[in-house]
Amino acid sequence: MTIFKKLVTSFLVIVFIMLAILTVTAINTNRIENLNNTIAVAKDEISFLIEKEVDH
Repeated sequence: MTIFKKLVTSFLVIVFIMLAILTVTAINTNRIENLNNTIAVAKDEISFLIEKEVDH
């Protein structure tokens, strides 16, 4: 195997690893955004219930 083929192979492996990291990051970012939205809704519901309890 020539030096050029080794370099190309190494480059392609690095590109593949970077694409894998990008995919995992995108999936985790979407999951975090969904959890943040869920927390925001739950926080609003809890604050509403607390206000309702205090009013009575």
